[in-house]
Amino acid sequence: MSAILSLEVTDADLAALFDMTTRWVRKCAEDGVIERTGRNKYRLGDAVPALIAHQTGGDVGEEINKARLRKITADATLAELELAKARGDVAMVSEFERVQAAKYAIIKYNVLRVPQRAVLQLLGETNETAFKQKLREELITALRTAAETEPDLNETDDHADADE
Repeated sequence: MSAILSLEVTDADLAALFDMTTRWVRKCAEDGVIERTGRNKYRLGDAVPALIAHQTGGDVGEEINKARLRKITADATLAELELAKARGDVAMVSEFERVQAAKYAIIKYNVLRVPQRAVLQLLGETNETAFKQKLREELITALRTAAETEPDLNETDDHADADE
C-alpha cells in the first residue's frame, strides 16, 4: 500500500481537500461516513473515497451519473441521426425495402427476358461451348442492364410478372 494512503490527516486537511468546513467533516464522522483514527484524525486512504462517495450519492449517485451519461449519449445519437437524415445520408428502412424491391423486379424482368433474346442466336447451335458462351453473354447483358437501370418507384412491378 502506498504510504500516502496510510497517512493520517486532520479534519482541517480533509475540509481543505473537499473545499468544505471542518464541521462538515466532523458531521460526516458522526454520521458514520468516515471513521476517526483519533481526535479529529482520519486515515486518508479510507476517508477520501468515502467522502467522494458521500458527495456523489454513493451507488445511487453512480447510477444517476450512468443514467445521465446514457441520456446524453442517446441525445447525441439522435442528433447525429437527424443530421444524417437532413443530409440524405440515411433513409427509412421502408424506403430502402421499396427501392430494393423495385431493383429486384428489374433484375427479374431482365433475366426472364433472356430466353426471348437468346432463342434466335441459340437455335441450331450444336457446339456446347458456343451455346454456353452465347447464353452467358445474354445473362451478363441482362444483369448489366439491370445494374444500370434506375428503378421507377412510381411504377408497379406488373411487367416483372409478365414473363413468368
